[in-house]
Amino acid sequence: MSGMAMRVLSYILFAVAALVGGSAILVYGFVTSLACGYAPGAGSCHAAPSELGGDDRFWLVELPGILVASLIVLALLARRKGRA
Repeated sequence: MSGMAMRVLSYILFAVAALVGGSAILVYGFVTSLACGYAPGAGSCHAAPSELGGDDRFWLVELPGILVASLIVLALLARRKGRA
């Protein structure tokens, strides 16, 4: 691929990483706020990542983090290859 195509690919990968990260934050906030319906007398309605179960933490925190990190690394590699 040409240098310009690799640069465009890196921009697309950065945009997808931002979209995945932003979506993950919104989903995490929505899902953890559902605890208010189950424990209305609780002092706090949001669960911290350390308070989540292992499976929930994987789907809400770890998997999106891995995806965002992978997309950023791929974007950086594409940008570096575009310069060469």
